[in-house]
Amino acid sequence: MDEVFAQIGIYEAIGLKCDISSKRDDVMHWRLATGVLSEGVKGGSLLEQYEGRLAEGLKRGLYGGIIEAMTNTVQHAYEGRDGEALRHNIGKRWWLLSQERNDILTVAICDLGIGISESLPRSGTFSVEAVTDMLKGLGIARTDANAIRAAIELGRTRTNIKGRGRGLHDIVEAVNLSEAGRVMIGSNRGMFTTTEGKSYARNFGDSVPGTIIWWTVGITDDEQDIGTNRD
Repeated sequence: MDEVFAQIGIYEAIGLKCDISSKRDDVMHWRLATGVLSEGVKGGSLLEQYEGRLAEGLKRGLYGGIIEAMTNTVQHAYEGRDGEALRHNIGKRWWLLSQERNDILTVAICDLGIGISESLPRSGTFSVEAVTDMLKGLGIARTDANAIRAAIELGRTRTNIKGRGRGLHDIVEAVNLSEAGRVMIGSNRGMFTTTEGKSYARNFGDSVPGTIIWWTVGITDDEQDIGTNRD
């Protein structure tokens, strides 16, 4: 535990001096970045600003499109009066953990916002009616888990519109195309997981709270950037 806290900078953040260096293979590759999103921020700029705090796969520019999609999700996490209250005077704060180990890139980004079920109809992209109609079309009730499913499905229907895309659907689509790809999206009490083309959604009794997007992909030497070909 000491190695984990030292590696991701928790001891440094709380002002505790620690001379421990990470030696465990399952600890030493992790990197932590955190910041506050400003209006109009792009995924690429996020990557440029945190050199040295990101896994090698991200620093090489791989999967920049997915990072932009994740950034877009966090951007809406603090919308409305409820979202503003959750900023706790530190703005639209996000945290990103990443690791490249044994040819697998693992990335997790989280926020402490209002969650997808609340932010989806407030994003300005989808109306409350569109979300409600999508849930009805899927034959499912409005829960946190189903809101994630609706966001992914709504993203699929808009990816051919110029200037759109970059949503949760982009993340799921890109990860499903990759070997060893897996994605987990947790938001408030809901969780959506997809691996090997199979998807699962469920609700829990307790809330996260906020949103966590976690994914893994296999990395090869000729890996191309994923998720950046949208108009």
